Amino acid sequence: MAMRHLTQFPRVSAHAPTLDLEHQMSEVMAVNRASERGVDLRSYVDEVIDALYQLAAGDDAIVQILDCYGRGLLDRRDILRATGMTAATHHNAKRRLLRLVELLPQDLRDQAIRAMA
Repeated sequence: MAMRHLTQFPRVSAHAPTLDLEHQMSEVMAVNRASERGVDLRSYVDEVIDALYQLAAGDDAIVQILDCYGRGLLDRRDILRATGMTAATHHNAKRRLLRLVELLPQDLRDQAIRAMA
């Protein structure tokens, strides 16, 4: 792994990567994993997100959280700031979102799990 890192990122020490480089390395590793398995995880992610939007229809707080995820806002504080939600509203919406994940069609969950294994 270290040699692979050094060949893909020769300009940076392997012992002190920057945040930008960590993101870049993560993307390269994800592409490598996907190409090794011959699957594209993005298609599964899109299907899961689409299904969650359908399941969350009518629940504005969950839709707002999914919108934030789509914009790359994953941290609770960032979501609260972007949506104007209270911490309690966010907490309850996340709990409902987790229950919706359990309602996803079994085949969709199985495909995503196999792709990530």
